[in-house]
Amino acid sequence: MRSLFVLLIFLSAGALASVNNVQLSEKYKDWLVYTALEDGEKVCYIVSHPKKKSEHYTADRKPYVMVSYVDKKADEVSVTSGFQYNNEPVVLNIDKKIKYQLPIIQGSLAWTDDTKMDQDLILKMKQGLSMVVNGKVKTANVDDTYSLLGFQKAYQKMHDLCHTK
Repeated sequence: MRSLFVLLIFLSAGALASVNNVQLSEKYKDWLVYTALEDGEKVCYIVSHPKKKSEHYTADRKPYVMVSYVDKKADEVSVTSGFQYNNEPVVLNIDKKIKYQLPIIQGSLAWTDDTKMDQDLILKMKQGLSMVVNGKVKTANVDDTYSLLGFQKAYQKMHDLCHTK
């Protein structure tokens, strides 16, 4: 999945020969817009870090939520707690009202299982104020709280930067 690759860009851009020029393009409140080149193709994504971290926080843990521009038809939401998740779905709770389950777990990353859910989740993120990411790691629950302030503008900027007509 592209999110895994974009994660690798974000965490270790220097280690990948085919990826270069990772740049912070803009910041909209609590969301950052990044661009990079992957084999000559522009890659865009937005990232946010939690405003409130779970009590299980350690300096080594780097949780974030990311939305990647995949192509003109779909974008992809991914999350990480910075810990290896159990095989149970990660739950996103927007404004304590709307819940989404991310059933695809690969190590410390979680995704939705279809583009329709990604589209719906992104729409609700645009309309929301906060989002709690809840995942199970070993015997504990990890809850990280994210601000959605700036999400809509960051999302639009990501599309403006990468959408080719």
